[in-house]
Amino acid sequence: MMRLGIDLSPLKALRDSRGPIAIVLDSTGVRACRAGSWLERKYGERRRYVKIHVAVNAKTGEMVDLELSRDGVRDSEAAEGVVDRVVKAVEISRVIADGA
Repeated sequence: MMRLGIDLSPLKALRDSRGPIAIVLDSTGVRACRAGSWLERKYGERRRYVKIHVAVNAKTGEMVDLELSRDGVRDSEAAEGVVDRVVKAVEISRVIADGA
């Protein structure tokens, strides 16, 4: 079996947190593949992105949840699933997000 060698012990602080936490939501796009400009002109290929939606504990900076989606998914659509999963793990006092 292969191991990534990632130290997950810092996440213990999240599991041991007392009381509700504030989470910050944001997302970014990552280019998954890119058709060359010739392909774009000839076949109308559109650039595609993978969106990464992240929830972070506002106080500690720890990532609480992560969701990947296609570029057509709105941030508000993905936020609902992210918040639902976080609520199952910890109590939330506030959700902070941008206008998207």
